[in-house]
Amino acid sequence: MLPMDNFLNFFNKYLHQLMFSSFMICAFSISFANVLSEKRAKATVPTVIHVDSLLAVDPPAEKEFYIFTNEGFTDREQNAVSFVQRFYKTASLEERKFNIPASITLAQGILESGAGLSDLAVKANNYFAVKCHKKKCTHKSCSKHKEGYFTVYASAWLSFRRHSEFLQGDRYRACRGGDWLSWCSCLQDKGYAEDKAYARKLVNVIDRYRLYEFDGKNFDKNVK
Repeated sequence: MLPMDNFLNFFNKYLHQLMFSSFMICAFSISFANVLSEKRAKATVPTVIHVDSLLAVDPPAEKEFYIFTNEGFTDREQNAVSFVQRFYKTASLEERKFNIPASITLAQGILESGAGLSDLAVKANNYFAVKCHKKKCTHKSCSKHKEGYFTVYASAWLSFRRHSEFLQGDRYRACRGGDWLSWCSCLQDKGYAEDKAYARKLVNVIDRYRLYEFDGKNFDKNVK
């Protein structure tokens, strides 16, 4: 048989295999390109919806409330977003009653409670690491941890209220009336936490999630 005839027989025999291989290579290339595109999208700066849109005539239901899209945040940061979604109204109410910026309340809650996931927050409803200073702690009023004894609250709301009342003490008198930035510095100066970088961490949290946009808002039109 002539060499050309051998070539044609070989080509006809394996033609379908060559076509299938070419198809798989094209499919893999398209899939790989899509994966790269998704990774680039996740690396972009997250889109933030301005909080004023929540004050429209027909604001979205709370369960539908999102100030952020899901793009650009790590899993840990998503926990902080969930914390804000859960407590932004509470922080706003506390601001109107005690004149503590909502951004400060939210940022401290995120830092002190690990965005609501710390053992202290889950088991004791203590979102601000408030220690128990009673001479006699009971299992109902205090929770023992390696850092010491901490107050147990009946609800998350009560933890927020006691935090606001705690900041009304003479120790934090100098903080009152300031904006969120001055509150960050004042809380560190007055020793709310032993961390010497506490003010910087608060600022970073507030900037990252744009919590300052919650300051001065009234999300409950029925509450004056």
